[in-house]
Amino acid sequence: MTDNNTENKTMTDNYNNYDNYDNNTENKTENKTENKTMTDNNTRCEPKAFDASTLVDRAMTTITHTDVSTIASSYQSVILNVHGWTAEIKSKKASADAAYANRAAADVIRSTVSILNNSLELKAVNNYGQKIRQKNAQLTLPSVDGERILRNNRLQEHMTALADMEREYQALGQDFAYKTYPGIIQAGQAAMGDLAQTVAYPAPEEVAAKFRITVRRQPLSAEANFHSDLEAQARAEMEDMFRDSLSYVIRNAMRDSWESLYTIVYNMVNSLTDHDVNEVTGEAKKKKLYDSTLFDHPQAYLAKLDQYNVANDPELEAAAMELKQILSGMHMADLKEFPDARREAQKGLEDLLSKFDL
Repeated sequence: MTDNNTENKTMTDNYNNYDNYDNNTENKTENKTENKTMTDNNTRCEPKAFDASTLVDRAMTTITHTDVSTIASSYQSVILNVHGWTAEIKSKKASADAAYANRAAADVIRSTVSILNNSLELKAVNNYGQKIRQKNAQLTLPSVDGERILRNNRLQEHMTALADMEREYQALGQDFAYKTYPGIIQAGQAAMGDLAQTVAYPAPEEVAAKFRITVRRQPLSAEANFHSDLEAQARAEMEDMFRDSLSYVIRNAMRDSWESLYTIVYNMVNSLTDHDVNEVTGEAKKKKLYDSTLFDHPQAYLAKLDQYNVANDPELEAAAMELKQILSGMHMADLKEFPDARREAQKGLEDLLSKFDL
């Protein structure tokens, strides 16, 4: 995490400086969907929150400072910035007009205008930028302040995937900038009316240059190289602070790993419920079964268990192996045809889910 030629920084430094694009939409693998408890096969599940704190605390109590450094040495810190262009600018005239119309003070309102009339073609390019964020989120685990962590044995996969997507993103940006953009400026000006007189449109080459990504990868751990002239006690305190920062990163990643597993199992149980009941009419409707929920998502999690189980938590390993065992006995054709097959699979998953209730 540290650079030998610069002052050491904590893991909580915020490096997210996106230009002219709202990158707060970056996908996080943190599951904020509302979790629900399981009920009988003919009723909807009632909401229930899941907090992995107890499980994470239990895993972290067995980890020493030495373990923290060893674990961290297996991971890279990843910071991804996806740069794009929304074609939205702040307009002093629109702000002044809005303030005047509402009899408000001149500096109260800050208006933005879309100089390309919310171009669908531009939206498509920016949507691909969002796919890059999603891919990064799939391959990494959350850390702190926009950083993510990546297991070293998946570094090549990450580099290849993002390099391929970067080339496609830049190609889409150039295609938009040189082929589409010049032809929609006039429509954008017409849509803005009098406001168009205050807008200077960037040249196509400026627009093309906006669509790019930057990725910073560096070892998560490597022992911090603190100044040799520090007294032993001061150096020891700084090393402890550095390891505490690493512990915080590991804790966050483990929380996400437990919550992701919980959400997968919960969704599987809910999917195997025979019917959805309309809360208003009471009408029962047979549920559809989806490969993505029952097989694809859990199998993807299990395939990356080595990455998810950052702290080598035996309880997470055991829960994942129990899920793997249940999956081995599930077959979509049987689940669709036989109610008993659905109930058997659901019972096993419910038993697994109950172990999350601490």
